[in-house]
Amino acid sequence: MATRYTYHRLNARQMCDAEPAELASYLRKHMVEAPDTEIISSNLLQSVAIEAIPPRVYKVWLSVCPDASAIAAGLQQRHSVFCRVGAIKEFRRRFRTGKVSGVWQALGGATGIGEMMSKWSVNEVKAFCQAVHRSGTALVGRQERQRFVDELVGVLLPDGVEPSEVNNPDQRPLEGDYARMVSACTAAFVQRWKDQGRQPAPQIKRLIQSQPLLCKQWCLDLVRDGNLDLEDYLPLLESAMPQPSQDDPTITESMLFATDVLELMLDNDRFPVKENVLCAIVENTVKRLARREPRDAAHAQGRITPASRRHRASNAVTARALQVMGRALQQQAAKAAALTIRYSEYISNLAALYTREGLDSKSDMTTLLRTSRLASHEGTQWLAESLREATPEKRYDLLKWLLVNVSNYKLDLGERKAAPSAVPEFHPMLFEVLPPTDAIDFLDNLLRLGLDMRVPGPMRASEDANAINANLLRLSIGVDTSTDLNTALKHISRCREKAQTSRDAAVRAFWVEAVFRFAALSRSLDTLNDTLLWARRYNSDSLTIKTAYGSDVMASKHMVECLAGLQHRAAGIVVRTDLEGRLKQANRTLLFILGTAVMCQKDPAFQAHAWQRSLRSMLCNVIESRIRKTHFLAGQSSWTNDDVFQCVWQDTLDTLIKAEEICLAEENAVLGMRDLDGLTYPVRVEGIAAKAASLRFLDELAIRRDSLYRTHRIKSNASVIELRDPWPRGLPNQCLQEFIYDGEILDHDTPYLSTRLHTVVFPDAKLARELLPQDEDTRFAIGDYVENYKHALYYYVHRAPSLKDTRISETWNYALSHLSDRMTPLEARLYWRGVFHDSQIEIHDDWLELPRPAMPRLPNTDDEHVSEWDPLHEPQQPESQQRLLPVVTLDCMTGQFSSSVSLHDVGRKVAFVVPEEKIPAYQAGSFWDVYKESHLSRSAEEAFIVTGLLYIDSRVKSDASLLSKSFPTGHTQRYPAVFLDENFLNQRALDTNPKGTWARAVLKRFLPDVPATCLARVTMMLMRELQEKPGTLPLTAFGVLKMLAYSSKPELAFDHIVAVITGMPDESSWHRQLLQAGIFKRLPADQAKMLASTLIHKIMDKLDEQSERRAAWEGDDTAVTDATSQPPASLIKITTVKMLAELLHNVAFDENFSVDILSSILILSKTTQERTREAILAILEEHAVPVAASMNERKPMTEQDWLGAETALRLPDINAERPLQASMRTTARTLAPVTLQAAFYRRIMVPLIESSTKNNARWTRLFLQKYDALHLLEIVTPVPTDVMLPVELLHQANPVTASITELVAPQAFEQYSNYVMAVLRAPQDLLDFNKQLRETKIEVGADARSHWLTQWGGAPWSVIHTYEVLDVPKLLRTADWSIAPGTLQLKHAHAHERKLIDMMLRQYDTGAGHWSTQLIRHELRPGEGSEAAKKWALNLKPMLKYMLQQVDETRTVEWQQDPQRVPSILPSTFLIRMRLLLHPGDGIEGSKAEQVERAHSFADAIMNLLEKLAKKRTYHVDFNLMKEHLKNKINQRTTLDVVKRLGSLGGGPDEPLSTAQLLQIELAQHLLPSAQKPEADSKVKAVRVMLDSWVASTDEEVRKHGIAALRQLERDWKLVSL
Repeated sequence: MATRYTYHRLNARQMCDAEPAELASYLRKHMVEAPDTEIISSNLLQSVAIEAIPPRVYKVWLSVCPDASAIAAGLQQRHSVFCRVGAIKEFRRRFRTGKVSGVWQALGGATGIGEMMSKWSVNEVKAFCQAVHRSGTALVGRQERQRFVDELVGVLLPDGVEPSEVNNPDQRPLEGDYARMVSACTAAFVQRWKDQGRQPAPQIKRLIQSQPLLCKQWCLDLVRDGNLDLEDYLPLLESAMPQPSQDDPTITESMLFATDVLELMLDNDRFPVKENVLCAIVENTVKRLARREPRDAAHAQGRITPASRRHRASNAVTARALQVMGRALQQQAAKAAALTIRYSEYISNLAALYTREGLDSKSDMTTLLRTSRLASHEGTQWLAESLREATPEKRYDLLKWLLVNVSNYKLDLGERKAAPSAVPEFHPMLFEVLPPTDAIDFLDNLLRLGLDMRVPGPMRASEDANAINANLLRLSIGVDTSTDLNTALKHISRCREKAQTSRDAAVRAFWVEAVFRFAALSRSLDTLNDTLLWARRYNSDSLTIKTAYGSDVMASKHMVECLAGLQHRAAGIVVRTDLEGRLKQANRTLLFILGTAVMCQKDPAFQAHAWQRSLRSMLCNVIESRIRKTHFLAGQSSWTNDDVFQCVWQDTLDTLIKAEEICLAEENAVLGMRDLDGLTYPVRVEGIAAKAASLRFLDELAIRRDSLYRTHRIKSNASVIELRDPWPRGLPNQCLQEFIYDGEILDHDTPYLSTRLHTVVFPDAKLARELLPQDEDTRFAIGDYVENYKHALYYYVHRAPSLKDTRISETWNYALSHLSDRMTPLEARLYWRGVFHDSQIEIHDDWLELPRPAMPRLPNTDDEHVSEWDPLHEPQQPESQQRLLPVVTLDCMTGQFSSSVSLHDVGRKVAFVVPEEKIPAYQAGSFWDVYKESHLSRSAEEAFIVTGLLYIDSRVKSDASLLSKSFPTGHTQRYPAVFLDENFLNQRALDTNPKGTWARAVLKRFLPDVPATCLARVTMMLMRELQEKPGTLPLTAFGVLKMLAYSSKPELAFDHIVAVITGMPDESSWHRQLLQAGIFKRLPADQAKMLASTLIHKIMDKLDEQSERRAAWEGDDTAVTDATSQPPASLIKITTVKMLAELLHNVAFDENFSVDILSSILILSKTTQERTREAILAILEEHAVPVAASMNERKPMTEQDWLGAETALRLPDINAERPLQASMRTTARTLAPVTLQAAFYRRIMVPLIESSTKNNARWTRLFLQKYDALHLLEIVTPVPTDVMLPVELLHQANPVTASITELVAPQAFEQYSNYVMAVLRAPQDLLDFNKQLRETKIEVGADARSHWLTQWGGAPWSVIHTYEVLDVPKLLRTADWSIAPGTLQLKHAHAHERKLIDMMLRQYDTGAGHWSTQLIRHELRPGEGSEAAKKWALNLKPMLKYMLQQVDETRTVEWQQDPQRVPSILPSTFLIRMRLLLHPGDGIEGSKAEQVERAHSFADAIMNLLEKLAKKRTYHVDFNLMKEHLKNKINQRTTLDVVKRLGSLGGGPDEPLSTAQLLQIELAQHLLPSAQKPEADSKVKAVRVMLDSWVASTDEEVRKHGIAALRQLERDWKLVSL
């Protein structure tokens, strides 16, 4: 009852419409009345489940609820993704506070959390782990929190050492996400994790924030152990610990720790260090030391304020740090190379420390300089910047110290002569920074040393440039004015002489330029005037004029100072008359230079653009220089602003106006200097230098220029005198504002300019509305001289920053009220907004007052009656259409020019252009536009959601409206029963979104609050209509389906996703959208597996159906032969299968599930079409091969993981169970047809073998390195994790065809062969190591031990003869070998066998039985047929010959005489020779005569063999073996012919027989019983004759053999007895 009572007290509709603050207040009030938070949470979640309220309501409750019960309930519920996400966010906030214990217990501790996480989606697990990770930096409740996290990580990632009582129920590979929480664990847990080498290793950069002390210890341990890979620890050494040190509060913990690390490196002799690490430590420490002021030495032992602790470092600490860094750099330079500094600021910092009072560490800083070098030494400007760190009197000493100690220079100014070395050009700033006397001394020393360097200066491209530059530099330093003048005159005289006597144009131009520069440095206007007059003789020399009067010379610093007319040092100006005279003389000089330009324009080679640039730069720089210099007059004398103006600016005004008159003269049009902006545009007025006088000058200049152009324009066109306002008869305002000022200019500072601006910005409304003049004379009189309103508006607003807002308001209001009669109020605001925007002035939205549509609101009804609803229940605001305005005078001012740069008096009549002004169109916005606003009321959001759902619902035909009943059904109503009004639906503006309807965009924005049930119903109707009428609303249907998949209840989209994937094969683009990893990663674990399983089984069914259809079509002869008949269309696209496999790779499913799915695809690939197979191979090649080749398929290693393991000597986990690899190997053996098997082996198995070999070799090296057995690397050869992998096809296939041998790469076979050889010749070191492993004398994991012993611990010879390895002799006997180049061929198998024969021969002492077995494996077996005999002769016989050859070559005299020979005995070659005999009847067909001939040849070979055998003393042993061998090998059909050939006595019964002949008789008698009785009596008689000859022999042994044979034949052949 209590639950129901509380449930009714919560007003669902009110909570839906309430803003967050209001909702929080409402929930707090309700909590006071019903304090049971669990009941409130339960009822709220129940309302969310039935979608009576959106999830955002519960998110607000999460922040309101005082305890963690709401978080626990939100995490445990299964019906809302967004509620779980909100609960995780609230957990992240509270877990950082002091409420750690309450939160943890509410969630059920580590066990409860682990259980919940196993049911969450991948994204939710990631978010929770990230929340725990971020809590590691929180100080409140840290210890308690860390213990809780220890317990949780122990459950999720048990280490096996301290097993958890609870196992992790989640089998998904989320170890990387779990490991993120390690940084929030206790230091002991993190240390144990690191010591055990667990993966993934904790990231130092994360741990530094949560475990700085532990990271410090690790850093120090690395230094002690000699591992100086400290890049990850650099934040500790720089700024990660900004708090003051406990040992010395004048420095930070980071700085102190950096010093400690360097000291530890020195104590343990750990140099050289990685350069980037040492460079970062040194640079950062020096920078911090230089930026901190030293403490007052008098109070070194006194009390220190907190500010002093944070910002000041003592000289003692600085000295210690410098000493340690100096020693470190010395060690680095001695063992590696000098440290390369990345930036020259390092030198400036050292300079600041060098000049510090009370710091006695000069030797240490010298060391820091000498043992390091700059990364880039282009120029020496950085030296001058470093000198500024010192006071002027110390700069020269500092410069000497830097030059002699910086490794890039090593220049000692005190030496008599410098060492021959290339020294870069010294920057002129060096000489400016130094005091004059020091600068002169520095220059003299440089010249005295005779350095191979360029003296800084402007002169170049001549052998005399250095000397000239040196003299110019000496004069520019300017120690004594009178002396400098005399020196300059001497240089001028000499340069004039050089110029006058030179016949080369370039040389002459060089010397004339030198004359000009010396004249400028003489600081004498008389000298300069004399020089200018002298230079006119070269007016016809274009190169000389271009060089001497170029902007580089005329606008140079010293020329401008001279032409400015003020003394170099303003303090020296005391007499006004002298100053006025000097300024007038300077002004005359300026006009003289302009006159030279006028004279030169008559020359055919005259270059106007060069003169324009030079003259403009010169005049502008001169005016700017005078403005700056007048500051001294006003500041250091009693002159008033009027005095300054009269003295400095009056004659300057006259000069500028006269110069502009000269430029405007018709005869000087060639000069091209008629820009209406003036000759000095743009003058920069910086700061407040002589503000009043300078601004008065600029104002007067504007007046004089305007007057000048009035006269000029009237002379050009008499109609100008008739012009009336607002048409100017002089210059427009934009041509008079010819200066740039960074201060504030008020109206009284420039009254004329202010009046002109005010006149343009606030024009007379009547004049502004006047129509344009129509007569041609007036238009030509106006020309380009039109006031620019936008330009004037910009200057009017920005020239007074303090009045900016006021002036914007004034101009905006005036424009709307006085200048907008042609427009409606809305049009006026739109029009003037554009004008102000072009003037770089933005208008506040509040001023625009643009109309907005009314906010929608759901009807307030509680009954079930369906009502019609129009969201636009209020009338829309007016709209504005684009239209042309009738052209008036104002339009010329606002639309013609955007800047003044384009104005230029070209000296001819130009009529101004009549502009067309348009009012921009404006639509208040469709109904849907409002949803884009960032601050919508919750009630408006709800109305938009309903409108979007109903609008899409109205586009499809259904039996009833979506909201034909209130939603949800029952007493809790969120949406009333409504449908959209027809007038609303008929509006054209509803479907203007180019990407689909606005309704979908609205639903997408408010998706977390959209009821998933309603969205699912809309989706169902859309998909049904799409299936019934293909092409109907596809974009809307699929878009809504995707939204449903990302909604609060994504499981509602499963059936539709499966239907689209399996039922709409042509919608592959949408397949990609619906098979996104993002959808699966937000699904709970069981739902993700269910969707994937359903998809794969449906796809399998479709592929089977597709194969059946294809087979039926191919079986129909008429269909196949019919040209018009097409094969059945694909039911499943290849891209869809590929996307599904990629999905399995990208989504963290548990391993068994992923392997099952991949296995299903592999099995299915046997019957699918070619393109589908190709897609599957591509998927496996990209995703499955790297996993199958790993040492542990559950934990594939990345390159970074391998590097980390190798650095820490940590063995990666290994698992002998490799289900994915086994599945791929099985598929490789069973695939059909052969072409697919070949493709699979080439694209899957070969990369798998290569990757597996690489990983296993890397693991093997790490294994041996870890246990100090790297010397065994010379023995072990790289092999895959399973040694049979390279030759498994040869091992399993039956028969081994040529196509099979083509699949096995020669390199893979060679790899296996090398492994076999390595196992067979295992040295004692390997055997001893294996013994220690077996006896567990070496502590190693069981999996690692088992893996090593499986590959390298087997009994050597037993391995060769078991079924587990490749039987190469069997392959030689039965296989068909490829002959294609680059494939496995017979020669590769022969090479393996030869290596094996060599090894067996060397080990014959202990392996005689293996040698005999090998002989048997290579011999020809009886009854194998002719093909087998041919293969034997081609494949196996060469190996027998090789065995014979090796034995014969080894059995030498030297071998016989060596008591230490290996082997000590050799096998008999007789057994080999017997097996080389080609039996006459073994499968060899032919005529009887041919058979007899082959039998006789065979017998002759035996007789030859017996001849050799008889010569041996122990022939009887081999002879007995021979008898048995031949008896079993000779075919019965040919035995009699062989016996007759062997038994023939030849010479008669009385002739003595040799031993070999006696052996022949015995062998013949031994073989005779196995011969068949011939059918012809003649042949029987022949045998009887042979036996009779034996009986008649005089040799008793022969007679015995004859008698025994006759008796045997009497029994077998029924011969008549003797």
